[in-house]
Amino acid sequence: MKTSYESVIINASFIGAKSRKAMYLVNPRNQFGTTIYKNVWIPTSWVDSQSQTRHVIQWQDAHPEYVELPWREVTPAMLVETLSEDGMSIVGKRIVDDKVHKYVELNQRIEIAVPKWAMRNFKRKYTKVVRNDNEQVELFMNEHSHYSIIDDAVKASHDEHVLQERPLRDWFTITGGAEPAVEQWLKDNPEYANDWSVR
Repeated sequence: MKTSYESVIINASFIGAKSRKAMYLVNPRNQFGTTIYKNVWIPTSWVDSQSQTRHVIQWQDAHPEYVELPWREVTPAMLVETLSEDGMSIVGKRIVDDKVHKYVELNQRIEIAVPKWAMRNFKRKYTKVVRNDNEQVELFMNEHSHYSIIDDAVKASHDEHVLQERPLRDWFTITGGAEPAVEQWLKDNPEYANDWSVR
C-alpha cells in the first residue's frame, strides 16, 4: 500500500469515533502477526507540521476475523453499532464467574497504514517467539507440507468420513470382487440387497 506519509502496516479490527476524527483499533498486530498490541486510538487525519500538508489515513480490507471487544472498553466517544446489516445483534453476553459480561462482536479486519509518529502510542501486549531448537522441530510432523497442521487434520478426517460413507459397491469395484463374509451378510440381510450390488 503506497501512502503519502511514512507508515507502518497494522492489521486490526476497528470502531469509529462519533467525531470521525479518530478510530479505535481492536486487537491490532503487525503485518506478520508476530507482535500483538493493546487496543489504541489513532487519528484519521492530521496536518504535517513541516509541510502543512493534510493527510488522511489509508487502509484496505483484510481477511475477516472474529474479535470480541469487552463492553467495559466501550466509551461514549465510540460509534458502536448494536445491529449488523441483516438486523442481528452484534452485542453478545456471556456468564463468567456468575457475572454477565457483555462484548461487541467485530468481524471486519483492515490493513491500515499507521503513521510512524503515531506508533509511539502502541503498547506491546505480547510477541510470539519462534523456537528453533530440535525438540520443537520434532513436534511438527508436517514441516515439509505446504498445509498447516490443522489443514492436514481436517483433510484426514474428511477422507476418513468419505471412505466410511462410500457405498459398498464402490468397495467391491476397488477390490475386484466381494469378500465371502460380505456376500454371506447380504444373504442374511436381504433388505439391503437392493442398495448394494455384488459383482
